[in-house]
Amino acid sequence: MERRNAVLLRFLVVALVVFVAGCASQPGTTTTTSIPDGESHEFTHADITGGMYVANGEDIVQKAKDSGAVWEEVRITLEEFKFNPKEIVLEAGKPYKLVFENTGKVKHEFAAVDFFRSAAFRKAEDKYGEIKAPFPTEVEVFAGEDVEIFLIPLIPGTYDLLCEIEGHREAGMSGTIKEVGKTPKSVVLADMSKGNWVQNGEELVKSAKDAKKEWKTIRIDMSDFRFDPKGITLKKGEPYKIELVNSGEEKHEFSADEFFGTAALRKVDDGSVEFKSVRLDEVEVLIGKQIDIYLIPTKIGTFGMECALPGHKEKGMSGTITVE
Repeated sequence: MERRNAVLLRFLVVALVVFVAGCASQPGTTTTTSIPDGESHEFTHADITGGMYVANGEDIVQKAKDSGAVWEEVRITLEEFKFNPKEIVLEAGKPYKLVFENTGKVKHEFAAVDFFRSAAFRKAEDKYGEIKAPFPTEVEVFAGEDVEIFLIPLIPGTYDLLCEIEGHREAGMSGTIKEVGKTPKSVVLADMSKGNWVQNGEELVKSAKDAKKEWKTIRIDMSDFRFDPKGITLKKGEPYKIELVNSGEEKHEFSADEFFGTAALRKVDDGSVEFKSVRLDEVEVLIGKQIDIYLIPTKIGTFGMECALPGHKEKGMSGTITVE
């Protein structure tokens, strides 16, 4: 009798395990959104503060997108004069959508360059469009506006979060971003000095601002399906504001990878958010919207520009940027 009960108990346990495993394999039942790797690296916060950055962030982001990962929302308000919450805790390897909302009456900024260098950055998005870059260095949000930052934290540690607008940090506007967990084995770090951007870009921009140089305006109309003008000519070392205006009936994108790698980027500005980075990858402009790029060309040559959205280049949406 006892043996029969023991056999029956083992049967029920096995049946329960099979049932649970079968349920877990059904589409839509997976609860984790981390990027599994099985092993971890020994990278630490010190590697990032020592001048390293995540060099294969684009691949890590693509893997998350291909897996259908959910970008968990974390909302941070920018107030006079504090971040709420003051400490943000994120898990390494997990995709997030960080929503920074300015609920105050003056513009505020969030700067966390070490944290951003430790993450795989996907994009910044607001009501005007999307901005893609290797990683942000700082983002300024105007009063009453918000921006969404899509990224995957990768290197555990505690990172500073600051508002560096004059007097704001001193008034108490600072906090921390704490990453917990382990770094996935797929992460590749590289030295900032080897990044594909103008290494002295920040100094060039500062010099232009200190000299009070005029940022000459170049307007590019993005319609269906062409750039107008199809080609623009810039002068090496001169500061420009490139206005991207979408007058079409579809969203359009502006990509110029080789050119962006040779231009010192000041900022991307849409009147709601100012985005700063070491370089730009692409800008997507929604219907009827305008986004401005402030930059300084540093290399003579002719570079391609295009709309990389599916089918748009093939329909004729491409052109050239010539630097003399």
